[in-house]
Amino acid sequence: MATRTICPGRSAGIPALLVAAVLLAARVPRATGQAPGRADRCQASESWQACYDRGTQVVLGEVKAARTRHDTLQESRLLRGLIPMMSRVCAGGSLGPACYFAGRLTLAFSINDAAAQRRSADLFETGCLADSTPSAAACNGLGDAFAYGLGRASRADSAMFYFHRGCINGNATACARAASRYVQEPELGPAAADSTNRLWRLGCTGGSSIGCVGLAAILFAQLDTLTPERLGKHRYEQLRDSAIALDSLGCWSGSRVGCNRYAFDFTRPLGRANMDSARFYYEIACADSVPFSRVAPKHPYPVMRGRQMQGQGCDNLADLLSIDPSPLSPYVLASGRRISPPDPALALTYYRLGCS
Repeated sequence: MATRTICPGRSAGIPALLVAAVLLAARVPRATGQAPGRADRCQASESWQACYDRGTQVVLGEVKAARTRHDTLQESRLLRGLIPMMSRVCAGGSLGPACYFAGRLTLAFSINDAAAQRRSADLFETGCLADSTPSAAACNGLGDAFAYGLGRASRADSAMFYFHRGCINGNATACARAASRYVQEPELGPAAADSTNRLWRLGCTGGSSIGCVGLAAILFAQLDTLTPERLGKHRYEQLRDSAIALDSLGCWSGSRVGCNRYAFDFTRPLGRANMDSARFYYEIACADSVPFSRVAPKHPYPVMRGRQMQGQGCDNLADLLSIDPSPLSPYVLASGRRISPPDPALALTYYRLGCS
């Protein structure tokens, strides 16, 4: 059953963009100069800063209202309409957050368009390297461009540089991205492990769900080399519960990677095996809807991100339903009884969903 921890996808979904915009709108030093233009963009009497503020207010106001009405066409139109405004502010006022906003929206609406990829990478570069108001999120976006060949030639060292720059300037996602890159750079030797651990921690404490999942993976790697007798039963259970709690945090923060790993945690031979829990969280990772009665009333249902992990969640769930795990020690309870009755017909349904 696959349980890879991977870097998030190439672009954030529109809901994630709105959250980012809210954060970016907090406090940006005031730019100088005025921005001539049409009334629906930057106005002649506005500073670049005022134009940016007005643009983000559209996100906080009209777009939010459209989403409340489930008017996805209007929401999309409003967001797309912000691209020229934010691009204009980026070019004229060198406001890093505006550059990031324009770049991320450009990429979100045209992820497979090579020209749009180059344009978004240019905007990220301008925002990351802006003299007065650099954007850590733009540095993370530029790191993605080099990591995945989105408007830039794929270069691991450049990706690492910009992820680091974003992390140092406070972007938790960039910290997690940098940590995942260290794993792919074996020539760094033993220093890579220390740097990876530190970056996962920075990402997790900064609010990155993937950072928390990466930190959980480190703790589980330690548990794999230990036993309760060797470490002490109380300390072993503390380490186990901390790792599981981090995966839980990643899942309920909206990460499919986190939900996949959290489900897998309930199949481990660590004294917490539970078939119902494993199946429930694989279902969440697989689809954006689960039977309502199955959702605990005090546990808010997460909005999933990372569609590239959806197929893996469905595949893992199908595996759980299609095999007899009784011979496999990770998939049995302490009592030794089988935790998953095979259900080939339902497994086939989930394999098809994952394949699609």
